[in-house]
Amino acid sequence: MKANFKSLIRFELGYQLNTWAAPLFACCYFAFAFLMGSQGTSPVGVNYNSEYELFLKMGLLSLGAVFSIMFFVVLAIHRDRKYDMEPLIFSTPVSKSMFYFSRLTGAWLMALGVLIFAIPGFFLGVYFSDLDPERIGPFSILSAGSVFSILFIPSVSICTALIFTVGLHSRNTLATYAMAILIYGAYFISAIFLNSPLIANAAPISSENLFFAALLDPFGLSAFFEQTNLWTPYQKNSTPIAFSGLLAWNRVLWMVGALLVILISYMNFSFRKPHNGSFKKAKADYAPETGRETFQKVSPSLGHFYPVIPSSVKLEFLWVFKSIPFWLITGGWTLIASTEIYSKIYSGGSYGESYFPEAQILLEQVQSPLNVFCLVLLVFFTGELVWRAKESKFHEILGATPAPAGYFFISTTLTLLAMLGIMIGVTLMICLGFQLIQNQQGIDSISLLILILSPGLSLFVHTVIMLQIHQWSGNKYLGMCLSALVIALVSSSLGSAIGINHPLLKIGTSPYLVYSQQAGYGLGSKGFWLLSLLWINLAVIISICLFRNWKGSSRRKLQKTTRLTFSKLVFPIILLIGPTSYSFYQINIVGNYKTANTRLDEQHQYELAYKKYEASPVPAYSSLDMEVDLFPSKSTFNAKVKGFLKNTSGKSIDSFLMTEKVELEGLQIERAGTIEKDEILRVNLVHLDTPLQPGEEVAFSFEVNLEPAVFNQEKSVVQDGTYLNFRDFAPYFGYAETREINDNRERKKRNLPVKSSRTDSQDHPELERNLIKVDFKARVSTESPQTVITSGKLKGVKNNGDRVSFDFESPHKIMPAVAFFSGNYQETSMQFNGVNLQLFSIPEHHESALNTLDIMRKTLEFASDNFGPYPLDHLKIVEVPSYWGFGGFAHPGVISMVEDNFFLVKPEPLNPLDLRTKRTVHEVAHQWFGHLLAPRNLPGASVFVEGLAKYTEAVLLEREFGKAALWQLTDQANTVYFSGRAFATEPEPALAYTEGQNYLAYGKSLLGLLAVRDLVGEEKLNGAIRNMVDISKEHSEPKVTMADFLRMLKSNASPDQIRGITEAFEKVVRFDLSITNAEIEQVENGKYKVTVGFQAKKMETRADGSEVEIPINDKLEVSAFSVHPKTLTSTKDILYSEFISIREGKGAISFISDQRPSLIGLDPWGTKPDSNRKDNFFQMDE
Repeated sequence: MKANFKSLIRFELGYQLNTWAAPLFACCYFAFAFLMGSQGTSPVGVNYNSEYELFLKMGLLSLGAVFSIMFFVVLAIHRDRKYDMEPLIFSTPVSKSMFYFSRLTGAWLMALGVLIFAIPGFFLGVYFSDLDPERIGPFSILSAGSVFSILFIPSVSICTALIFTVGLHSRNTLATYAMAILIYGAYFISAIFLNSPLIANAAPISSENLFFAALLDPFGLSAFFEQTNLWTPYQKNSTPIAFSGLLAWNRVLWMVGALLVILISYMNFSFRKPHNGSFKKAKADYAPETGRETFQKVSPSLGHFYPVIPSSVKLEFLWVFKSIPFWLITGGWTLIASTEIYSKIYSGGSYGESYFPEAQILLEQVQSPLNVFCLVLLVFFTGELVWRAKESKFHEILGATPAPAGYFFISTTLTLLAMLGIMIGVTLMICLGFQLIQNQQGIDSISLLILILSPGLSLFVHTVIMLQIHQWSGNKYLGMCLSALVIALVSSSLGSAIGINHPLLKIGTSPYLVYSQQAGYGLGSKGFWLLSLLWINLAVIISICLFRNWKGSSRRKLQKTTRLTFSKLVFPIILLIGPTSYSFYQINIVGNYKTANTRLDEQHQYELAYKKYEASPVPAYSSLDMEVDLFPSKSTFNAKVKGFLKNTSGKSIDSFLMTEKVELEGLQIERAGTIEKDEILRVNLVHLDTPLQPGEEVAFSFEVNLEPAVFNQEKSVVQDGTYLNFRDFAPYFGYAETREINDNRERKKRNLPVKSSRTDSQDHPELERNLIKVDFKARVSTESPQTVITSGKLKGVKNNGDRVSFDFESPHKIMPAVAFFSGNYQETSMQFNGVNLQLFSIPEHHESALNTLDIMRKTLEFASDNFGPYPLDHLKIVEVPSYWGFGGFAHPGVISMVEDNFFLVKPEPLNPLDLRTKRTVHEVAHQWFGHLLAPRNLPGASVFVEGLAKYTEAVLLEREFGKAALWQLTDQANTVYFSGRAFATEPEPALAYTEGQNYLAYGKSLLGLLAVRDLVGEEKLNGAIRNMVDISKEHSEPKVTMADFLRMLKSNASPDQIRGITEAFEKVVRFDLSITNAEIEQVENGKYKVTVGFQAKKMETRADGSEVEIPINDKLEVSAFSVHPKTLTSTKDILYSEFISIREGKGAISFISDQRPSLIGLDPWGTKPDSNRKDNFFQMDE
């Protein structure tokens, strides 16, 4: 029997190897892995061929194994029926077990065999690339073996078991495809619910929120992330992936699952040809001949064949829509779409916030997944429908019929479009269902019909393209593979990776229609309609050709191309030429499209020509007087800007660089002798007749006249909700390192010096090196009846027919981070201590305006009391459309809040500490930190801007909502810090030396400031902050530095306090704290003696990223609670709290509590950076 089984395996492998599938998939895996290895997409500081990178890249690639497995299973199972070999197979002495396991083993070995080509492909991609050799470590065969055994074998096993089982028991190729699609559907559904880091809506990665995903992910990627998510680049280079913990449990569980599936499948498999009852039916239908029938002679003519279309459509409709696999796939999409929406609107935000199910939120969640799912569906069903006649042995009869072949093309196309219509219709019903559940349906719901156009029109074009591919191919599976490849190239990032970037090369792909409740459909709609018209014309031309020459699977002889065919193509071709030419003009000429190589050439030329000016002093804007005319209906604007430039450096300036972001007209600079302009790079080299001495000013002026564009539309100016920043069109001064080539491989090719990695943040323009506070006034006009808002005090309003103008002037110098708003707003206001608090939003988003104004009032009161008075008589929040990708931004006296990230966030009555509250406090705090206190652009500056805003947020919300608010904010900051640290592009600097690292500014800086508060007290810390504000507001130029701040904190401090401040701000230190055990003993007076065992480590990060344990000598807080701190509602639930001195890494402490505690916490409020805060708490037994 063994010999026979070996013979069957050899035959099975030989058969599979002789097909096109094996070499094609092996080449594809090798090529994709080679591309992954050669591109060098590893995080900076991580070796390109480290075991971490190998696991990550191979894990991502293994997600595609489902499709290769599907093809091998189809070849193993369905070939018997395809070649009418079932009667022979079932009559041979081959046993059930030999048949079952030979076919299963053959498919499993082939799936593993082709996937393994990815490993040498990746290594060779790294080896033969021009990547930085310093980041290529030794190639390890052990790493390859680890990937193969830990990732590949379990993943391939479970997928093969599931697909093989369905294919074998159904004997239906559609069911096999459906199982493959459903595996992906189930994976992504679970990934969304289980918070996999591969999903865009996932919360910040942490080991705690990856627990269930790590166990239930069939591909093992979430388990891999759970083990490595907090690894620094140093650890990613030096630490091997361990087969332990949740990764080991995941792999073992899924291997056991695969064996169980195989066992159940084998026990239920009947080794005989399925009996369909055809004999009885034939016998019943048999009737003896009663006489000779006569037939009427028919003369064929074209008119007699029209009924072929509805008949053929009916047959294909019945075949698709009566098939169980199609409705299983539809059900799978229903679950995926419902899960996508549910995961967003119910606690799906970055901070766990919920959203109203408005149309724009729903569209954002389903547009892209619907397009991808439908494309996958088209790849399979197009092949099945085109080749169905041949597989049913009906192709020869069909080919002999006199009916025009184009009729069958029409029926196939209509069937595919009906499938797409069902998918879009199901999606619409799901979206409406969520709105009905929350009673959010209304006129805005009509916008959901966008799905019919986007992605509906692109799907129609891609349907025709796939039919044309099958027309050219001679094999169903070849046609399916080519269709998948073409669609991947024109509609995914794969095309961009190999240089397919021009919109006219992405055939059939149009940008998604973007909808905003505030701005409507304006953004990008012109480009959508133009490209859609172009692709529809192309689809019509292809359809005409297919109608005239349709072969399908009948392979009938092609008709000769006639003059009639050409005449039918003339008009569509003319229609195609027009949009194509106009699109090319708009993209290349108006939009100034540049290829990747052209952009690299320009970056190279910029560095060669202007690098010498990098250290040259430059002037800064010191006064701004603007006239801005907004044209929202045309998405354009004109601006006239004049003012003064000041030399804030300590050196004289005889020349400087001035770079245009948009084309400037009429540029004039006082004392400028010549202005040399590079038209390609948009750089002006200004030579002054007499040097500009330190402190001197010169006048300047320029104009901007922005022309309307079809593509790359100016998103700042829209029909309703204009948000135009001065920095969007203002020229900047000096050399910009950001315009250099960053890729060191490309730099080596061009003989440029290698660059060190840096992380620069552009979140806050006030940190640019040459910004100072300016005098500001502006006259801004817009279309009536819209309202204009900007920084400064409103001086007057003038109506001029269909336009209205507003005059603004700031009574104080302000940072030039100004913006211009225009829209149809509803205003709500509140007065507080002479300050007019205002909120401007569209009427539909006005429900919680008073609550927002009250939070503004509380923040204004707190900040004024602690950090100095607010200097203006107004503070405004203005709504901006949802396509701006941030939460909020603070301008002088005005705060922009994004529609979906603020106004569509659902209030939580049971949790007043919602995102709106946090975001309002944070942005109001920026009126002090970033505007009144504008630090010098030196290391540590971002702590003043973001760190102090986060500190204000924490202290104020702790006062308003209790300690639970503090726990939530520090927990979030801790997660941001450690997850960002793991993907840092350079070794972590201390807080005092940060240079734009957001994970430090938004994360660790809050922990450091709270730790200092515990050390020196809140009064002294707030006093030091206020001193920094007072110094800064007295000067128009940035003055304060981190060194000044630390010096002030350390003054009159004890040695222990100075050491703590130094560790918090000038060293990179983290803690590893845990409670190992706790015991409770009731004492005589009815109180409870609690003994707590703990472990405490303190780790310091060296310059190379490695860590070393250092002695611990810290005061840490120990607390006892009746509830967890995150659910704390009263201080009465804190039963005990005291700071204790810890001088050893392991020990125990005892304390007396009046009540029996339920939970013990070490550093319960999270002021010490600790990657695992969960073990800081110990749950007591009842």
